Amino acid sequence: MTMFKDVLGGIMAPIQWVINQVKTTIQGLFPGSSSTGAATNNNNDKNHQNGDSKTPAPETPDATNSDSPDTSKSTTLTPYINLFDMSIPLGTRWNPTKMLIAAVDSTGKAVSLSDIRIDGTVPVTLPGIYFQRFEFTDPNGTIVTKMGKVRVGGKESYAIPSDSATLASITNAIQALPHTDSNLASRFTSTTNYPSKEAVYLAANPDFKPDAKEIAADFLQYVNQLRTLNGQKPLTYSASEEAFATKRVQEIMTNFSHDGSHGSTEDIGASKGIIEDMHSNQEIAYYLVMDWYDESDNPEPIGDGHYGHRANLLYGGPTMGLAFTQSPSEKNQYSYYYAFEAPTYSDKSLYDKALAMANAKTNPQTVPLPDTTFVYVDSPKFASLQAQLKQLQTEQKAVAPNPAPAIKTVAIA
Repeated sequence: MTMFKDVLGGIMAPIQWVINQVKTTIQGLFPGSSSTGAATNNNNDKNHQNGDSKTPAPETPDATNSDSPDTSKSTTLTPYINLFDMSIPLGTRWNPTKMLIAAVDSTGKAVSLSDIRIDGTVPVTLPGIYFQRFEFTDPNGTIVTKMGKVRVGGKESYAIPSDSATLASITNAIQALPHTDSNLASRFTSTTNYPSKEAVYLAANPDFKPDAKEIAADFLQYVNQLRTLNGQKPLTYSASEEAFATKRVQEIMTNFSHDGSHGSTEDIGASKGIIEDMHSNQEIAYYLVMDWYDESDNPEPIGDGHYGHRANLLYGGPTMGLAFTQSPSEKNQYSYYYAFEAPTYSDKSLYDKALAMANAKTNPQTVPLPDTTFVYVDSPKFASLQAQLKQLQTEQKAVAPNPAPAIKTVAIA
């Protein structure tokens, strides 16, 4: 009987709220233009004191209707509240503000937490589903209300309500979390014809250290994506090519040249002060592929092998191996060394194409990888949203094997 009373306490609202419902405007998740300002709740998670500096609130849209002769006339937006549905373990200290994604009034301004009223009981020692009501009074007098669901008894998780879950709504919720962005396009000065833009969402890891095996696996995916974009067959990974690449990496630390390649299809590279600023194996793999593709750093003169790295990525094969290692000594010129190896060209037509590209006198008209931003999310809420996004992507691919371009702009590692 006690449990029944507590459940009622969580889901029943005061009579005044029922009356206010007549005046309530409830907006669906993430309505309107993406330029609308939003209140984001990033300060309730431990160790996120700097969250606001990482995710500045979106600019408040101009409230002036420039199409009207009366420049003092304001544009009225639909006010809304967006919430996570949550699950929490038994006995967890409950903080309802963790549910808040965003609250915006009819002028486009973010609503302060102090102006939001929260009602409802969540008995954290009793398993069950409970509800919290969030509301604020809009400047136009409307009471804006949203109900959020809390499940007590389970691992802590956050989810967009199933009736509102879309790729856009989930990625918008992720973007509202504390995060830092990394985009490498400024390093690839010879590349301008990106086929699209993508965002890769990854959990921030302050203790990240490069892992050669994972970099090689991600490199294979990226190089095959590059080859597919340019009408070439994918490569398969070869342990023997990796072994040779590992040998070559050790050699180029003391003799940075192709002297030891023995006629293999080879790209080599080294860097200092670049990879140190990257925060995932996937970002490093993307950099390696695009740096060799771009050729901005290639010392070979244009017309005499300058585009050889790109040619090897596109026409080498059919197998490949990659080695990546950190310099064991600070006395070496570079911090990281890496090598891509594939067999000697056996298909003359591919060799001729590679040779023509390598010696091209102008930038060959090929397609690069998408312009990719790596978004490192620093919040315990991210794992749940990431899983929900992956599930939604899987479901959409099952229904539509060839998704629309807008869907392709979201990538989850």
